[in-house]
Amino acid sequence: MIFIAVLLGGLTGFLAERFGLVRNGYVVSVTLGVGGATLAWFLQYALGVGFGFGRAMTSILGAAAMLLIASMRR
Repeated sequence: MIFIAVLLGGLTGFLAERFGLVRNGYVVSVTLGVGGATLAWFLQYALGVGFGFGRAMTSILGAAAMLLIASMRR
């Protein structure tokens, strides 16, 4: 369910910003988290490419990866 992926991605972005893991701003972090979770969910659902976890954990890992990539860029 894409709705769960969006919620988990937004929560991951918010918590990463809240605990000081990234310094992008809340809106940017939530947007990156949602984008990463949606992308990971789509890759697992449509193409069968995943990390070997369930869809919820794959969404969280996708959000974390997107946040990591964006924070390394700055």
